[in-house]
Amino acid sequence: MSQTPLSQNQVESLLRTVNDTDSDQKLSSEPTLRIDSAHVTREDVDCVAPRPMDETVQKAEPYDFCRPTPLSRLNLDALHILGDVTATQFSQSAASLFGGDIDCQLDGVDQCSHQDFIFDLDNPSCFCVIDPQPLPGQWIVDIPSNLHFAMIDRMLGGEPLDGDLLQRAMTDIEQRLMRRVVASFLTNVHDAWQRVADIDLTIDKVVNLPYCLATTPKNASVVRLRFSAQICSVRGQFTLAIPVETIQPLLDRLDTTHWENTAAQQPTEETRRVLTKQLASSPIDVIVDLARSTINTRDLLGLAVGDVITTEQAVNEKLDLSIANVPKFKVSVGAYQQKVAVQIESSK
Repeated sequence: MSQTPLSQNQVESLLRTVNDTDSDQKLSSEPTLRIDSAHVTREDVDCVAPRPMDETVQKAEPYDFCRPTPLSRLNLDALHILGDVTATQFSQSAASLFGGDIDCQLDGVDQCSHQDFIFDLDNPSCFCVIDPQPLPGQWIVDIPSNLHFAMIDRMLGGEPLDGDLLQRAMTDIEQRLMRRVVASFLTNVHDAWQRVADIDLTIDKVVNLPYCLATTPKNASVVRLRFSAQICSVRGQFTLAIPVETIQPLLDRLDTTHWENTAAQQPTEETRRVLTKQLASSPIDVIVDLARSTINTRDLLGLAVGDVITTEQAVNEKLDLSIANVPKFKVSVGAYQQKVAVQIESSK
């Protein structure tokens, strides 16, 4: 320790500082600190003086648990693209359920609290809780009364009208029918999310009263994808709600720039497997060109049952089989199990 003595003024100033601090704290039970001025050095003063704050120490940032940090613009844009793909595919796949075309579009993507999402729902409605394995938590698909009753009416062969508004709970049979619709929609969601992750979406339960299920904390943040669908003359809006905490591990993949970089790379075995799976159930037109002939209008108008049209095609000549309007094979005509059939003889 350095033995450089302090001046009398410095010692008196130090004593006043120590005594004032001891007086403010009012610690009568503590022993009083007494300093002998004859032995106080400058190094002792430096030890007592306050030190500047270390600039490398990071300050704690405030976090509002009532209003969680919103998703980035890139994340919302990626979810918007996935929603558009889902809506397009659902318009095509649901045609077989409803016996006709259905117009489905994505209206928007936003982020809100789970409590605000529940308050905006109809009561009763078709409220479906979805299990998104292997992700934690639960997703929600909600379809309001006017839309899901129009879907049920159309599935049963009816022609729903816009003025037919029913505000009642679904029966067990109606719930089973809506499970088919929601399952078809979830298949399209699964296919659209393949570029992000392989998520197995299954229906956990279907209820009429969404307020009876507390599946997510009220202040939890959810992403709300709002779809609109038109069945005949009835148009309504349904919602897919995804809690942010369930997709937290996937946020780095919900980035369109990441998809662009992935698309520029060579396809992997996993990519080929996914594409093969998606294309395996795609319908393809297969056409066999039996024969071609030319007749005049007078002969065409005079055709009747039993008339024979002569063609330039020989009976034993091979026919063309086209796939998606592209000739691929030469085939011969025959029968199989009491049905007209063709057998592939060679490729073109």
